[in-house]
Amino acid sequence: MDIPIITTNDLKELEQTLAATIKAELSNTVLKKKWLRSKEVQEILGISSSKLQDLRIKKAITYTKFGNLFYYDMESVNTLMEQNKVLCKECK
Repeated sequence: MDIPIITTNDLKELEQTLAATIKAELSNTVLKKKWLRSKEVQEILGISSSKLQDLRIKKAITYTKFGNLFYYDMESVNTLMEQNKVLCKECK
C-alpha cells in the first residue's frame, strides 16, 4: 500500500490556492450585490462610521433607510470611488 507523503511546500501551495479562491469568492459576492450595509461600505472604503455618516449628510453617497438600518447603492459607492480617483504622473 502506497502512502502519499505531504511536504511543507504542498501545504503552502494548498494554503495559497485556498486563500485565493476564498478571496475571489468573497469579492465577487460583494461586487454582485445591489445594496450594501454600512459595515460593508466602511470596509470597502476603509472609513469609520462617522465618516460614512458625513458622506450621507453631504449627500455624497446614495442610501436607503429601513428602521435603524442603512443600505447603500453599490453603484453610488463605485461613483464615489471614481470621483475621488487620483492619477499618478506616470499613469497619465
